[in-house]
Amino acid sequence: MCVVMGRVWPSFQIAMELISFFSACSAFNMALIYTLELFPTCVRNSAISMVRQALVLGGVLSPLLVAAGRKNNLISFGVFGIAVGICGLPLIGLPETRGGTICDTMDEEEHKQHEKAAASIPTLA
Repeated sequence: MCVVMGRVWPSFQIAMELISFFSACSAFNMALIYTLELFPTCVRNSAISMVRQALVLGGVLSPLLVAAGRKNNLISFGVFGIAVGICGLPLIGLPETRGGTICDTMDEEEHKQHEKAAASIPTLA
């Protein structure tokens, strides 16, 4: 939208860039929080280190893309948009989240897992 509307209405491009900046900052923080909750304690430090390194590497490489796209906005905005879209596509088909709800506590999740396991065990008649 920044590439298309930026030529027609320049202030729209600034607004969209601010929205994308704040969204990226929120995503950065949520990725770290989600990683904290995702991994068990025994591997949490290693997992957080790898996620943090990937996030920092992305932060280092993003100014290079912006500099490369100074003459042609399609390069920088296009690469960022395509990367975000490709990274989000695998989330559509996850069986863990398709049609399900998120549990508030670990006890609820364990209870749900026990119910699934009990339902899959055949009974002797």
